This record gives sequence, C-alpha cells and structure tokens, in this order.
Amino acid sequence: MSALLTNSLWYLGRGTGIVALLMFTLTMVLGITTRSGRSALGLSRFAVADVHKTASLAGVGLIAVHVGSLFFDPYAQLRLVDIVLPFLGTAKPLWLGLGTLAVDVLVILVATSLLRHRIGPKGFKAVHWAAYLMWPLAFVHALGNGTDAGTTWFRVVALGCATVVGAAVGWRLSTGFAERGQLRRPRKVVARCPPPLQPGFGGCSPSLTPACLRTSPPTVHSRSTAIWRRWWTSPGSPDGGARASPRTASSAGSPRAGAPSWSPTGRKVSR
Repeated sequence: MSALLTNSLWYLGRGTGIVALLMFTLTMVLGITTRSGRSALGLSRFAVADVHKTASLAGVGLIAVHVGSLFFDPYAQLRLVDIVLPFLGTAKPLWLGLGTLAVDVLVILVATSLLRHRIGPKGFKAVHWAAYLMWPLAFVHALGNGTDAGTTWFRVVALGCATVVGAAVGWRLSTGFAERGQLRRPRKVVARCPPPLQPGFGGCSPSLTPACLRTSPPTVHSRSTAIWRRWWTSPGSPDGGARASPRTASSAGSPRAGAPSWSPTGRKVSR
C-alpha cells in the first residue's frame, strides 16, 4: 500500500471521527429538545425531530467510514474482532475498547430504530436510553485514542461538546423539564355559522342554511334574511312549513288552491 493511500486513510479516519462526535452531540441535544416538544433554533417541533433524525443518520454513516478507513489503515492495527469485542486491541486497548463499546451500543440503537414498529414505543424508549451511555463512551474514546487529542483546537471542540451535552442533560433531569406531550389539551373548535345568503342558494347547501339564518344576528342582509325565512317557513317551501304555526303546518300537506307562496326572490307565487 502506497504512502499516499495510507495517509489518506489515516486523515479520513481522524476527520470522520471528529465530525461524528459533533453529529452525535447535535443528536443528543435535539433528541432532548424533541422529547420536550418545544421548538428550537427557529424550527418547529416537527422540524426539530426531522433534524434530529438526519443528524443521527449522518453520525452513523460517519462512524461506518471511520471504522472502515482505520480497518484498512496498516498503522491503526485494527482487527475485525476489535470492531465487535472490546478491550482486545494491541494498541491502547482501553481507549480502543471504549470506542468498540460505543459502536456496539450504536448498532443496538440503529437496530431498534429500524424495528420500532415491532418492538413498540415502550420497548423503543427503554432501549433508546442507551444513547446517554453511547455519547460519553465515544467522547472518552476520542480524548484517549485520538491523534489530535493534545491539540488546542480539539480541546476547544471537546470542551464545547461536553458543555452543550451537559447543559442539555441537566435540563432533561431538572424538575422544570415539561414534556408537552403530557400537557396537551384537545383543541376547542367553535362552530361558526356561515353568513346569511343573498336571494337564492348561491351554490351553498340548503340543508344548512335555514338553521343558520334563524340563529344569525341581524346583518346588512336583513331584508334578504327576512325574505328567506318567510319563504322557508311557508307551506310551499322545501321545509314543508314544519317551522310554521300549528294551523299552517296542519294544512301544509294540502294547501288551498290559489294560496300564495314565497319564492327565494321574495315574490309571491300563486298556485
């Protein structure tokens, strides 16, 4: 293997490891925010949940590239068993083993996320608590096994990640953390009556109009409303005079010959 390819694998492994730590830091913070049901960074709670999922998937992809590049790097001396079983590495077994534990926990989290519809929300939530274990394992692994752990810029990045996650976890464990999902109330919808119609139905449903006209307050269409009410309660209307007086309703079935009725336009119609 050429020196150029070896150095490329080494830099790729280092870079993906650091970016993966940043992605999982963002995933932790957004996961806690999603659990609270609040908006953040100008995003709605649904958008926060989507960014949380995207960041977690990006972190998983970066870890896959991180492990794969170091596996083919001859200087890393990473074996296949070191990816699965912890504390068996030849170089820095303790720090490498913590990284292996973090990968194992990550695999469990990904598997339960894919099988969420089978294990149910309670099982998914119980296993998802392991995310609080995976992040410190990955963080300590980066501090102990990372090549750039002694540099100033990496210490600043690590301190920032630890501060943000610590604040988010402290908020999650505080008594002021209120999950909006437990405090939701059903929305009260007030039924509103449509405005009175002009003469004629105007394309609206006639079965809903009469009740609305009877309960609507006087408006600028008071003349049209009065005409409509008078026509609807007349014996010749579609209502059949059901709302008219008992005397008028009794004779609604057989109206007298020549008795006037009212049309929607307010004109008398002789029979």
